[in-house]
Amino acid sequence: MYGPGLKKGVLEDMINGSQVYLSGESRYCFCSVEFVGAWISENLYRTGIVEVGAKNSISLEVLARKLGLDIKFQGVIDHQEIVTSTADVFPDAREVIEFMRHKGGLDNDR
Repeated sequence: MYGPGLKKGVLEDMINGSQVYLSGESRYCFCSVEFVGAWISENLYRTGIVEVGAKNSISLEVLARKLGLDIKFQGVIDHQEIVTSTADVFPDAREVIEFMRHKGGLDNDR
């Protein structure tokens, strides 16, 4: 998840130009904290386990390239993708690009 209070994690490492200790091929279903919180509050009636995230994923290397960041990736592939029947209501993982541009002061379109 990402949001205004983000202080650590792979997105923060990328913004700071730090090495990421995962393969750049790793794919994540990045989703905003705002969406996740709203979805949970609107679906409290549900029972069982539901994974909440984006309806698709983006790889770390594609994210870095879209942002023009020169990041060194090293480590295992870590795919954190969800499979759920409610995916059609979930946001697009690529929305993280705008968040990263704003948070990192990366205002150019690549």
